[in-house]
Amino acid sequence: MKIIIIILVYIYKINFDFMKKIKLNFLFDFIDKFLNKINIKLINNSQVLSTFLISNCVIILINFLFFKINFLLFFLFNLIILFLLINFEILDDFVHFDEKVESKDIDDLIINWQIFVLGPIIWYLIIPGVIGAFFYFSSYYLSYKTENNTSLIKKTFYVLNWPCSKCAIFLFALFGSYPKVMAVTKSKMFNKNVEDQTELVIDACRTSFVDNSDNPGLMKDNVNDLLASSTTGFIVIILISYLVFKFLI
Repeated sequence: MKIIIIILVYIYKINFDFMKKIKLNFLFDFIDKFLNKINIKLINNSQVLSTFLISNCVIILINFLFFKINFLLFFLFNLIILFLLINFEILDDFVHFDEKVESKDIDDLIINWQIFVLGPIIWYLIIPGVIGAFFYFSSYYLSYKTENNTSLIKKTFYVLNWPCSKCAIFLFALFGSYPKVMAVTKSKMFNKNVEDQTELVIDACRTSFVDNSDNPGLMKDNVNDLLASSTTGFIVIILISYLVFKFLI
């Protein structure tokens, strides 16, 4: 079921513009406004953490109820939530980016791809239903609502994002230049420093090209092509792995 949902999201989000306008942020905003209105901060006076826990409890509850009530409802709920979480269209938007492209724009695209495309897919596959994907996305989204770098939400996101950065580097090596990516990442691959991991993903992507030009326009096209091929390749790998697993069983 999960493979079918991922493929459906991939096809429809790229081809239907109206899906690009729908975001899941409204759930967090609604809970945040509700807590503000009733003046409740449930956990250690932290409204952000309260919003995080409540939103995830809502998703877990709905996911469980639909699973028990009707498989079709469960399937549609998973499909809709994943539609809202995964942002496949960022690559298409970047291709049509009319303003002058700067190096920072390219770095932002690489990190956004990891967070809004790769991360939700990985955690959707690991944890039942859409619980894992939502947990990952909510930890990212709400971690930027707090300025405390040692907060529980930021630490949660760092932990969840660590395997995603490793997967991103693997895909860049597989669909880019394996020797170059390994040369850049080998010594820092298992470094626990969060900033280093972010920089490592960017370096791995940027160094993956045979023609590693400093020209932002050319680099933009190179990065976009690599991210697109990594996305498609990752989905194909998932599909093949699933078919092999089913065949062996």
